[in-house]
Amino acid sequence: MPNVNMNAAFFTNLRCPTEQRKIEYQDRRTSGLILEVRDSGLLTFAFRYRDELGVRRQYMIGRYPRIGYILARREAERLQEDLDFGIFPSPQPKSRHLSRQQWEVIRIARLEVAAALDVPTTLVGITAACF
Repeated sequence: MPNVNMNAAFFTNLRCPTEQRKIEYQDRRTSGLILEVRDSGLLTFAFRYRDELGVRRQYMIGRYPRIGYILARREAERLQEDLDFGIFPSPQPKSRHLSRQQWEVIRIARLEVAAALDVPTTLVGITAACF
């Protein structure tokens, strides 16, 4: 895995080599910060660490350009500080897609919160983003 200085110039012509499906770059400045570049063009920031059992884990920070390298670096530094105090990142779900049952639980919870706050049910979809 190549160690690179992640800066604006690094991201200008970033591509995955044609003979590989993906390549990972490690930031020289921030321990654990990884940039995964796929042949499809997706660029994903992640944080690599070892959990309390010594197993290597990876926490996805986000995709570039939605998450810039400066924000990804800050998040990796925050995660590293947490690790220094023994606080491990919470496991991320394997799938980002929710089942119908999970959506129903979310819908009911939103309605209950709206009722508790005396919010009209027509605004539940709008106010749900605040929770």
